[in-house]
Amino acid sequence: MADLSEADRRRIQKYELIQKFQGLKKSYVLAAVLCIFLGAWGVHRFYLGHKKIGFLIFGAYLCVIIGMIALPDNRETFILPIAMGHICFVLLEIFRIPAITERENEKIKKSLEAEFYV
Repeated sequence: MADLSEADRRRIQKYELIQKFQGLKKSYVLAAVLCIFLGAWGVHRFYLGHKKIGFLIFGAYLCVIIGMIALPDNRETFILPIAMGHICFVLLEIFRIPAITERENEKIKKSLEAEFYV
């Protein structure tokens, strides 16, 4: 590597940076699939790096489950509103995921560029 010019070394570093970004970037499709199937548990937010929001979603859903277990007589009255709320939440999140994914990928890109230009 000693016989490489400065321009070649920079090109190699840039290639390594691109490879590292490809391994770290978040996938919109995976986030959407996680949201559809595990959205009520907040798994898609954990994947996107939003741990606080993921825990809030998880906690809210856990409270709903505990409420349904604690009030078995009124369980039937909870099912339709919970199902409708879940569908609305998933639809809202599906439309927000592209922007969230893009923002997270920009954060990753900026941190790698900062590492590259140091």
